Amino acid sequence: MSTFCSYAGALGAEHNAVIYATAVGGRDGFQESRVVRRGVDRQVRASTVLYADRLTGVVGVVRDAVLARLEQARRVLEIPEFDVGTVEFQLTSHNDGEFFGPHTDAASPDTATRMLTFVYYVHREPKGYTGGELVFHGPDGKEELFNPENDTLVLFDPRISHEVRPISCPSGTFEDGRFTLNGWVHRRTASRSSSAFFDQKIFTPVRQWSRRGAGVGAAPPSRPRMEDAQHLRDLLLLYGDLHRTGSSPRTVDVRPALDADTFFDEYYARNRPVMIPGGIADCEAVRDWSPEFLAQRYSDVRIEITSGRDAMPDYERRYRETIEVVTLAELARRLAAAGKTNDFYVVARNNVLDRSELRALRDALTPPPGIVDNTDRRAGATKLWIGPQGTVTPMHFDEHSILFAQVHGRKHFKLAPSFDHPRMYAHHTWYSAVDPESVDLHQYPLFADVSLMDVVLGPGDCLFLPVGWWHWAKSLSVSISATFSSFDRPWRNTALGRRQHQPT
Repeated sequence: MSTFCSYAGALGAEHNAVIYATAVGGRDGFQESRVVRRGVDRQVRASTVLYADRLTGVVGVVRDAVLARLEQARRVLEIPEFDVGTVEFQLTSHNDGEFFGPHTDAASPDTATRMLTFVYYVHREPKGYTGGELVFHGPDGKEELFNPENDTLVLFDPRISHEVRPISCPSGTFEDGRFTLNGWVHRRTASRSSSAFFDQKIFTPVRQWSRRGAGVGAAPPSRPRMEDAQHLRDLLLLYGDLHRTGSSPRTVDVRPALDADTFFDEYYARNRPVMIPGGIADCEAVRDWSPEFLAQRYSDVRIEITSGRDAMPDYERRYRETIEVVTLAELARRLAAAGKTNDFYVVARNNVLDRSELRALRDALTPPPGIVDNTDRRAGATKLWIGPQGTVTPMHFDEHSILFAQVHGRKHFKLAPSFDHPRMYAHHTWYSAVDPESVDLHQYPLFADVSLMDVVLGPGDCLFLPVGWWHWAKSLSVSISATFSSFDRPWRNTALGRRQHQPT
């Protein structure tokens, strides 16, 4: 099976020039690119985008070119037949150092109806940049690479893992960058539940606004009024006050041998954490894994670690600046010699378990049956953490639920309820300004009323971290951990700010 289809000279010089002029002329309208479940995150995706509401003059010719080749590409790529629904567009700019890390295009409820990805390449002649290759990661672990060529259209299955390698643009000027008019062909569905962002910026211009007869550039729905925001804040504070009247407001439930129905009814659906002692105690990974084991089995495998964290207070946000590549043998040596430190860590963002040469590690992890879908091998569904005693993940919340599993060593968690958000002194979107190990109540007085909960995990223990719940973690010893985010229900997961996906 082919990984992608490419068509040189897809639109011709005249249309290509119009799209390039649209990109350069629309410079002031470009916005930071987003990742569907995370929003703006330049550690994952660094680029800027001009959305469909600014592209009405150029999308028609690209849509026609894509649809004219759809059937041929569908057969070559072995994509199932589907009725064409919405065609989603965006004009993307990559400039010096920008990239998009490994990902798929159809892994969330908002993107599940994407059936075909298209990328049309545009740049000035002669080309003002190098790099920016489109790299496909096949299920067999092999990489296939496409070098950007002007006036070329590429079609591929949105479910395949791919990335955009960093580009080098010596001039740094916007005009010399890598532009693509890219998007997705969706299958038609009876109804669609999408986030406000998708409705306002992507689907509204091509679907809802035209249905209402609004002109190009019509304003999106207004933001919530200030009194609405204050009402929501008051509700969260009320929920926190009510929670603290309970008999054990600072305790996480401990449920050995928790069955799946009880888990989903009492914890997942109610947005409550739970510790499952021995939840993965019988799996091969808990029995065998240690840094020495990994080094013996995979000594020459090179992985990314974050390094130099002690010298960088905001190391979580500046993740890309801390990356170092080492072999697993070198990592094991560092762990043995390190003692207590937060200076280096293998964190989830490198997607170690998605790599073909480490597939046996993923297979050795057996999550609780009925709770996690152990057959899901999509990119990012299972992630790995390895670090010395003393590594710290600052207080933050995630936009989807996670089942955290401790494989080797011990880890200490501090949790705070999602409804304590007004007391958490949030900054940089997902993080708290408060260090829960050393709280300055003069600077952060509201934190005194946070229902902080402590949990310590040992080998084989699991902890359910509900979407929106704040959590902090510290390794009490050399530690190996895994996280699962594909739950054994049709919707897989529920993301913050989006309705739970129901199968169509």
